[in-house]
Amino acid sequence: MVLLTRKPGDTAAAEGRWHADTTMMKTPPMEAILFALEVPHWGGDTLFANQYMTFENLSLGMRKLLTSLKPVHNDSRVAGGAVGLNSKRATKVREDDDWKFTKNSHPVIRNAS
Repeated sequence: MVLLTRKPGDTAAAEGRWHADTTMMKTPPMEAILFALEVPHWGGDTLFANQYMTFENLSLGMRKLLTSLKPVHNDSRVAGGAVGLNSKRATKVREDDDWKFTKNSHPVIRNAS
């Protein structure tokens, strides 16, 4: 379980861009479940996309291309001493000397029909 906390004075969010959680792991989790304990009156939206529907509505050529791709995922933007995010936000990441860069490769499309 990963707890994300935003406190007054934080100048960086836990993640403010489109992303997929923990894809740098050797075996990423099947899904992420978000449960907000406290939300702002406005903003703070979380968006979800139906990836199955997206894939099914692509052209056959694009599906074939995506099925052949196997990108590399890593955690260099979210952890490690060079990132320097801990001074900007309440949710801390690994910045200690024992942190090890994590990198793995996974297919863009799994179980394509």
